[in-house]
Amino acid sequence: MGLLNWLKQRRAGKEDVALEVNKDEEELAGLNLKSAVEAHMAWRQRLTKVIDGTSKEHLEATEIGRSDLCVLGKWINSTGDQTYGNLDEYRKLLKTHSDFHMAAASVLMTHNAGKRADASRLLDGDFQRLSDQVQLSLVSLFVKAKS
Repeated sequence: MGLLNWLKQRRAGKEDVALEVNKDEEELAGLNLKSAVEAHMAWRQRLTKVIDGTSKEHLEATEIGRSDLCVLGKWINSTGDQTYGNLDEYRKLLKTHSDFHMAAASVLMTHNAGKRADASRLLDGDFQRLSDQVQLSLVSLFVKAKS
């Protein structure tokens, strides 16, 4: 399934649709779409392990909250901005990605404050919503840039 079909299905409410990217759609100005989506999807599992006590990682909320440290964030703040900064899809991705990292940090801070149930609710609520929005925003930018 191509990017446009995936995006249409996600916007139609089908949340369990797998992202399968054609080789010609996979790269955009040095950013690999599938890798960026998978990296942000992995945050849910990482935070779940922290909440349930099985994580071996030491995560810092101050680092997680920074959207400029991950591969996507570095791309957004350099090549992405230089190449696509004039597009609405880019600006939406910039905001959504920043909000996503703040939500991830909030989950961790809530857990670290001893509020495990609240952290789980945040993970299933705001964090998941923003994770989905990052994926949709990223694919929207790819579709726009390649059209």
